[in-house]
Amino acid sequence: MSDRQLWESAAFRLKTELERELLENSGLEQRREYLGMSAIGRCPRALYQQYVNGRSQMTIRHHYFCWVGYLFEDALAGLFGERLQARGVEVVADFDDRFRGHVDFVTVESDPVEVKSVSWHKFKAVRSGGPTPPHWSQMQMYLHHGGWARGFIVYVARDALWKELGTLPLRVFEVRPSQPLVEQLNDKARRVLAAVDAGRPPVCECGYCR
Repeated sequence: MSDRQLWESAAFRLKTELERELLENSGLEQRREYLGMSAIGRCPRALYQQYVNGRSQMTIRHHYFCWVGYLFEDALAGLFGERLQARGVEVVADFDDRFRGHVDFVTVESDPVEVKSVSWHKFKAVRSGGPTPPHWSQMQMYLHHGGWARGFIVYVARDALWKELGTLPLRVFEVRPSQPLVEQLNDKARRVLAAVDAGRPPVCECGYCR
């Protein structure tokens, strides 16, 4: 075996080991024993299926994006510095402790902060159109069940086309409570959990998981 073949073989083994470590430590969970507030904007039937059966598809791509998300979260924590009071604060619904979530950061001003790392394409969309409905719904649940008067969603682009950039690929949105939406989302959570208890999937509302 030539020196080049030896080097390539060692490089391949190292790549394989790194991929295995990523899969084992990405933070992506196959199944949760609770209904997550981060996903409450999804279709009730999809929420039911994930609660009962876990994630149906967990490819290395999904693990990679989960891992990258935590990398950006850690990086943003460094930028916040002493402005952070806590990380990973759990929020639990008062009507059912199976409905819960975990806020990325809470600042020293007691404001919850959610970090979202997204593609350049999605970053441009939120930059001009505001937070996505699922992210807005997630923060509404955190505000209501955590007792906060406002919160922030921080978007950061995972990649950027420098010719289009113009400024840092970072955007912050302030979120205030919306009582009608809060009631709607809490009702959805109750319906999903009731369906879990009854063992009967709720009606599909998205048209894709019938």
